[in-house]
Amino acid sequence: ADEGLLRSTNGGTTWIQIATPTQLGASTIEVLDVKVTGTSADGVYPKTLYVATNNNSYPLRKVVDNGASVTITTIGAGLPSYPTAIAIAPTSPTTFYATVRSYGVYKSTNSGLNFSNINSSAMQSFLAGDAGRFAQYIDVSPVDSNYVFVAFNRKAFYYSQNAGVTWNAPTTSDESNVDGWVSGSLSGYNYASTFNYLASPIAVHPTNKNILLTIGESGDIKKSTDGGVNFRYSNTGFTGGG
Repeated sequence: ADEGLLRSTNGGTTWIQIATPTQLGASTIEVLDVKVTGTSADGVYPKTLYVATNNNSYPLRKVVDNGASVTITTIGAGLPSYPTAIAIAPTSPTTFYATVRSYGVYKSTNSGLNFSNINSSAMQSFLAGDAGRFAQYIDVSPVDSNYVFVAFNRKAFYYSQNAGVTWNAPTTSDESNVDGWVSGSLSGYNYASTFNYLASPIAVHPTNKNILLTIGESGDIKKSTDGGVNFRYSNTGFTGGG
């Protein structure tokens, strides 16, 4: 059953409801993403949460948690639909990014009040090429808000090193040696392995803006050490799938 928005103050051992699905927008609703800003100290309020749900009537919900009660408002003007993921730049906390499925990537510079589309022409062409293509995951470097990374489905990945002003696809996603392609050969490919067909989650290093991980075509882990320009197989010692 839908539980709305929950809070834990003991590391996830127990949870309490702080907002019902109806408060978030509908009696049946799916929470897609939550980001928290303000103080990070445990037990200190208020905390401000930004909540994406699958309700087109409320593009983005701002939830101020005062400990005993919450205040919920709707923000996100300019978003054409609800976002599937949101990212807040830690070093520029009024800068928000959102992926909005087939509409691509949007950016706000006033804490989510207003958004505008920042797709590059290559992103727009990719999305226009098939109705099933969409932007899914997005993340920002914790130490440099200029470094933004977004994963689309159908093996597409883009990075920006200037806060979304321009975007580029990685130059390489695999490397070859005398035995063939390092990632590709693991799955019997005779070509360079790219990114996951269903879209790749992104993990950015907490102190190095150039290092990030994502998921490759065959479920292997790929690592970039140059801010998304190049990716290499980084699965050694890990036997599970991504």
